Parts: sequence; structure tokens; C-alpha cells
Amino acid sequence: MELSEKMQQWHSVESQLKLADIILVHGETPIRRAIQKRTGSYWNHVALVLQPPQLSLGMRGAFIIGAINKGIEVHRLRKYSEERGKFDIGVKRLPWLTDEMRENILLFMLNKIDSPYDYTRLFGYIFEGMLKFILPKEAFKKVRRSIVVSEPNSFVCSTFIQHAFLESVPRKMQAKTFARDHLRSLLEIEEMTPADFAHSQNYEWIFNPHV
Repeated sequence: MELSEKMQQWHSVESQLKLADIILVHGETPIRRAIQKRTGSYWNHVALVLQPPQLSLGMRGAFIIGAINKGIEVHRLRKYSEERGKFDIGVKRLPWLTDEMRENILLFMLNKIDSPYDYTRLFGYIFEGMLKFILPKEAFKKVRRSIVVSEPNSFVCSTFIQHAFLESVPRKMQAKTFARDHLRSLLEIEEMTPADFAHSQNYEWIFNPHV
């Protein structure tokens, strides 16, 4: 698909975005390239739609929220969509969300603004392969767990999104929000990556499918 055609399609999609839609981002910073290499995915960042466009109010673009830089931050989606030479974006959606569930997700997102970014978890994940090679199996497991739980109430981009869905739907439906199939333990929720959301069959593609 040519860029101009893709942009026309995007503008149509952007006007139909919903609260809690997932925005997948492909960027070219060194850390994002490291995430790509580690996960084997095209995507290296994810965020959620906080406020869809409201043309009646003159709000043509959406606002998104996610874990980036200092922590949970709010930005204009066009920070990414208007820089097509630097970024590419995709959209996925949890199709069965009710209005009440979306409101719960909104409250979760707003209550987490300014929560810190978990850099320990990010770099631990990027260098996990090296640690696994250096450390004995049991020692590696202990280090891995300590990294995951070392900074409670902090997030990387994908764990923020997983918690937003998990904690905002009825308990009987929580398993349907998991981005990773066949979880071996709930600890894996803290290890979700953008690649998991890209691959997940629980979320449907709305725009620009890539894995």
C-alpha cells in the first residue's frame, strides 16, 4: 500500500477510534530497536486511546496514554501519526468491551498518570538472554523474579495496558484480556510485550496489521 493511500485509510480509521483502543507503534530509537530484536516483532511500543477525536468539539485528533520516558504520560496521537517517516502505527481493539468496562479502563488510566516507568524491568528484559547464559538456572529464576517485582506500581508500556484491561473487566472475563495465550503463571502478566498484543487473537486488528 502506498503511503498516500495508507494515510487516507488512517484518517478514516482515526475518526472512528474508541476509548481503550490499542495503538501499536514502530519507532527507530536504539531502545526500540533492541525491543524489536528481543521480541522478533515489528512493533516496539504500545499505548491506549484516552480520548477519541470529537469533531463536534473541534477535537480532530485523539489523545493517548502509556508508559514512556518518565512514566505514565498523555500525548496527542498525532505525535506518531504525523511523523510517518519516523513512526508507523497500528490499531487493535478488544471487541467485546461494554461502555461500563471502557469507563472502568478510563478510571484506571487516569488514576495511573505520573506512575513511574519501570526501567529495571525494561533493561532486565532486553538483557535477559545474556543473564540466562551467564547465571545458573535457579539463580536466573531468582534474578528474573526480583527484577519483575522490584518496582511495584511502575510499568513498561505493555504491562500498563495489560493491567488496564485485566483490572477493569469482571473476573470471569479476565482471561479473555490476556495478550499471551496459555499463561503458566500470573507473573507472566508482568512480562507482556508489544509483540504479545500484536500476536494475540483476543484483540482484533482495526488498522495496519503486522506482527
